Amino acid sequence: MATSDPGNGNTPHFDNSVGKVMSSDSSIVDEVRKRRHEISARYGHDLIAYARHLKEIEEQHRDRVVSQVTVVAPRPRSQADSK
Repeated sequence: MATSDPGNGNTPHFDNSVGKVMSSDSSIVDEVRKRRHEISARYGHDLIAYARHLKEIEEQHRDRVVSQVTVVAPRPRSQADSK
């Protein structure tokens, strides 16, 4: 069971693939936070500007965008299923 470290306020997270605990101050988390800050800075830390950019990219690549409805197509019903 993972517990938080009251000394630094970080809560560890389980990495189920290897059964170990990954602390929120790990190098991976640090890298993700660094990249998140870099992206945020590119848009002046303006979430609306960033969302607008993402919508523009989405429009440019409509053939690659899927909706929740189309992610998993419904299974065709056979006559055996309808009885």
